[in-house]
Amino acid sequence: MFEAERLAALHGLDVLDTPPEAIFDSLTRLAALTFQTPIALVSLVDADRQWFKSCLGLDVRETSRDVAFCDHAIREAGVMVVLDATQDARFADNPLVTGDLGIRFYAGAPLVARSGHRLGTLCIIDVEPRASFDEVARAQLAAMATAVSDALAMRRDISSFVALERERARDRALLAQAEEMAGVGHWSWDATNDTTSWSPAVYRIHGYDTALPPPDLAGVLAMYHPDDATALAGLVQRAVSHAEPYALNARIIRPDGEVRHVAARGSCDCDETGAVRSLVGTFVDVTDLKLADEKLRANEARLNFLMEQSADLVVRTEPGRGITWVSPSCRLYGYEPEDLVGTLALELVHPDDVANLQALRAARFAGLPDPPGSSRQHRIRHKNGGWIWVQGNPTIIKDAEGQVVEIVNVLRDVTAEQETAIALAAARDAAQAAAQVKTDFMANMSHEIRTPLTAILGYTTLLSERPELELEARTYVSRLNNAGQALLAIVNDILDFSKLEAGQVVLSPKPTPISNLFRDTLLLFAPQADAKGLELDFAVAGELPGALLVDPDKLRQILLNVIGNAVKFTDQGHVRLKTGYDPDGGKIDIWVEDTGPGMTPEQTRKLFQRFSQVDGSSTRRHGGTGLGLAISHGLAEVMGGGISVSSEPERGSTFHIHIPAVAAEVSDELDVADIAGHAVLDGIRVLVIDDNPVNRELARAILAPFGVEISEATSAGEGLALAAELPVDAILLDIRMPEMDGPEALDCLRASDGPNQFVPVLAFTAGSEAFLKQDLESFDGVVAKPMIPADVIAAIHAAIFGDSEEARRAAV
Repeated sequence: MFEAERLAALHGLDVLDTPPEAIFDSLTRLAALTFQTPIALVSLVDADRQWFKSCLGLDVRETSRDVAFCDHAIREAGVMVVLDATQDARFADNPLVTGDLGIRFYAGAPLVARSGHRLGTLCIIDVEPRASFDEVARAQLAAMATAVSDALAMRRDISSFVALERERARDRALLAQAEEMAGVGHWSWDATNDTTSWSPAVYRIHGYDTALPPPDLAGVLAMYHPDDATALAGLVQRAVSHAEPYALNARIIRPDGEVRHVAARGSCDCDETGAVRSLVGTFVDVTDLKLADEKLRANEARLNFLMEQSADLVVRTEPGRGITWVSPSCRLYGYEPEDLVGTLALELVHPDDVANLQALRAARFAGLPDPPGSSRQHRIRHKNGGWIWVQGNPTIIKDAEGQVVEIVNVLRDVTAEQETAIALAAARDAAQAAAQVKTDFMANMSHEIRTPLTAILGYTTLLSERPELELEARTYVSRLNNAGQALLAIVNDILDFSKLEAGQVVLSPKPTPISNLFRDTLLLFAPQADAKGLELDFAVAGELPGALLVDPDKLRQILLNVIGNAVKFTDQGHVRLKTGYDPDGGKIDIWVEDTGPGMTPEQTRKLFQRFSQVDGSSTRRHGGTGLGLAISHGLAEVMGGGISVSSEPERGSTFHIHIPAVAAEVSDELDVADIAGHAVLDGIRVLVIDDNPVNRELARAILAPFGVEISEATSAGEGLALAAELPVDAILLDIRMPEMDGPEALDCLRASDGPNQFVPVLAFTAGSEAFLKQDLESFDGVVAKPMIPADVIAAIHAAIFGDSEEARRAAV
């Protein structure tokens, strides 16, 4: 029964699971500072948990009651102290002691309700044991706990007062319908024979025996305080004489001597001549309300004391009256309370923040959430003319009709936080600007490096296909081509890593014959392996599906980097590609083993770092950007997998790649080489618009053998003029040109009404698609530089005839 009463008292506070409040946070901070503990709590013990109204030093709001120290503390009359929990039989095995928290010292003073029930504690906690906690310290903690108890009671009293004020307003509005007022007694007095009639509530309020008849008018007056009896007699006489209603707040003295405060209201019942026959009215005991007023004044006195100690600024305002009360903490802003009373709150707000506050206020008045983009933080003027950032937490108080009667706002100084936020925003903007500069640089670098590479690789490819080329010259051409491909690989590594950093890698999974992909990739390294006398092995553990749903290009790029590294660093022995598929886990596992020099643990830690070389000396034997494995690691993670390595010096290395993949049907799509080898472009007319003559010449050299008719323009303006007169089947349009770039030229072409307004236009670019994604959205395809003849033919064919399966097969 006692526990049920205690829980009822606790729940009666209506405080459980409410947001943090400054007054309780201030008291826990005060306790922690006073006793030098890392943890201080205002803990309320519910039926099966302890909940923290204020919590300093912990990141939880509640714990189970069965492990709570406070559950023991509320059972003791005074302060409970545990100097070393490990030596206390009650707590030695407690998980809060043996676990990560590691409580050693605890002191808790009960929070006692006015009913005498212990609702919780103000406690301090340390992870180090203490030798003593003397009586002075106990008294200090107990006094602080009393302040917390008073704050809890005041919180409830204030809420009760607000509710009571609302009830008063409703009573005033519904006074004419007194029959609906709870606890109201009804009475009547017959003026002709001086007899009265009381309802049971009137008997109860007077403390009068219900077995007795009500007294006459003289008997009624005798029950009032002498001063109030005279007033009531005058009101009754005037009501009878002038048929006027009346109202009276008075004191009655019960037969047992108890004084009660009552409110009486009377109206007249007249006959057909207008003479008063009787008086009827209502009668209500307002003693509790009177006492509540007195209690509220006492609570306000205690609240004022707490306000004196709080740094938060509390402001009460009324519509049309401005500020009616302000806490003494306004002195922190240079004002005395009397300086602000009568001032409109918005007069203190920075002009730039007024609109935001007005929008917030309008939403609050309408009962709506804060408007999108609004902020409760704003600036208020210090008396010295400076500005202080504060964060407001307003409470709107309305009457029974829903009209706003008061606004109570708690303002906290957040100037330091705001300055930090501004600094962080500036740093973020600077970082974003730097990232944009980097992106622009990468796009320009891609264009500037790929443009000469287009000529080198294009012409060496065309030259190597000349049958009359002598062997020595063919060797030189091959070396030139290899050097160009190596340079292109370096550029691609840098751009691929930039795409990974920018989160711009887009996966394109499709059904892929996985075994063929592994074998074909491994065979690409046959020339290098043969030159070293290395064996290239391929092994399968278990069975592989005919096809897996993966991005073949990204997976091939990972394999090329990992296998290429193994071949590069292995001088004798073998390089083995081994794979296995886990159908239950839906993943493909790949191992690349080599018999190379192996690596130390320190070297393996650097392996997947960008721009990192295991051998970083200037005399190292093997070149490269140091990005290949970092890119592979990033691509594997984008695909949902990863890469790891195990290695020992002189014992080789094994790379393990795992990628999520589900089995799929084998696709019978034609590849680019098929399309290029069979595409019919004879008689197709293509306009090439590029300011670089080498690119135009290469395009002609690649397309002319397929019967394509080529027209050329050296600038966007010249190309638009030519397109306005000469019908073509497709246009290759350079992305970057002086005066007018490719996207601008395309917009002009689509806006024209010439013969090529809707002709397919392919972006002719040496840039990275990741950096040009927005520029390429309006184009019908892309022809990348350096140009690969098969890709060029396939792209033009797809743009003109469509890239569906039916269209491609129809063209073959």
